[in-house]
Amino acid sequence: MEVHQELELVSHFANNPELEKRGFKYGFVCIADALGTKGSWRRKEPYRYFDQLNKIHKFLRKQKDKQKEKKRKGKDFHYNYSFYTFSDTIILIMECRNDDDLFIVDKLVHLSHLISSFFIGAMLGGTYYRGAISQGFYIQDSEKFVGPAIDEAAEYYVEKYDWMGITFTPSVNKLIKSMGKRSILVDYINLFPDLKYRYSMIDYSIPSKDGKYFDGNVVNWPKTLTHFLESSEPEIISKFSELTGKQFSPRDWLVAHFKSSVTPDSENKYKKTIDFYDYCIQNRDHWIPKK
Repeated sequence: MEVHQELELVSHFANNPELEKRGFKYGFVCIADALGTKGSWRRKEPYRYFDQLNKIHKFLRKQKDKQKEKKRKGKDFHYNYSFYTFSDTIILIMECRNDDDLFIVDKLVHLSHLISSFFIGAMLGGTYYRGAISQGFYIQDSEKFVGPAIDEAAEYYVEKYDWMGITFTPSVNKLIKSMGKRSILVDYINLFPDLKYRYSMIDYSIPSKDGKYFDGNVVNWPKTLTHFLESSEPEIISKFSELTGKQFSPRDWLVAHFKSSVTPDSENKYKKTIDFYDYCIQNRDHWIPKK
C-alpha cells in the first residue's frame, strides 16, 4: 500500500464516528527508558534518582497545564497529551484528532521539542534516556493504554538501538517521508519560518546493538542543548571554566559531563552519542529529510 493511501486511511479512521465510539484514537506515542537505573533502590542514596523523576514529572505537568490553558482560551494551536511513568520508563501520548497534515507535522515537531527538553533536563541531573516515537492507533483511558502504536514504540524503545537518544519508529519515518514528497514539510517551514522548534528533528544513521546502522529520523536534542547552554545557563558556563580552565563550549561540557557520570558498561553508548552530537552541530540548520 502506498504511503499516501495509508495517510488517507488514517484521516478516515480518525474521523470515523463509529470507530470513535469503540474508543480508538490516533496520535503519537513516545516510550523512553532511563539507562543504568536498574536496582537503583539498592544504592546508598536511592532518593536522588526518585527526586530526579519528580522533577521530570513536574516539568511535564507544567507543560501540560500550559496546553490546557491555551485550549481554554480558544487558541488554535494547542496540544492534547498525557503521560505515564512506570519505574524508570516514561510514556507520552499526543492525540491527533481531526487534524490536517500541517497540524500533524506541528504536533510531531512540538512533541519532539518537548521530549528533547525533558531529555536534557534529565541529563543535567545525571539520568540518560533512550526511547522511540511511534504513530498510529490506540485505546486509552486514565489508567491504561493498548494498541498497535503502543506495541511499535515498545518494540523499538529499548531493544533496537545502542546509544542515548530518541528515535522515530518505521511508521513515523514513513509519515515524514510521505509529507516530504508532498511538500507538506516545506509548506510548514514557509508557514512558520521563525519557529525554533522546527529543528527538533533530524535524519541520521542510528547505531543498533548488532553493529548495524539504520537510516531514519530522530529527535535533535543537541540543537536544544546547545541553545539552552549558550543562552540561559551562565552558572554552568562559569563553573565549567572554573573547573577546567578552558573557554566554555557545549561539546566540551557534554564530554566532561558524560565522563563524570557514565558507567563503564555504557561507555560505548556515550561515544556513539557524542558522534551524534557532532553530526547535529555540523548540520545544525538541516531538517528536511532526504527524499
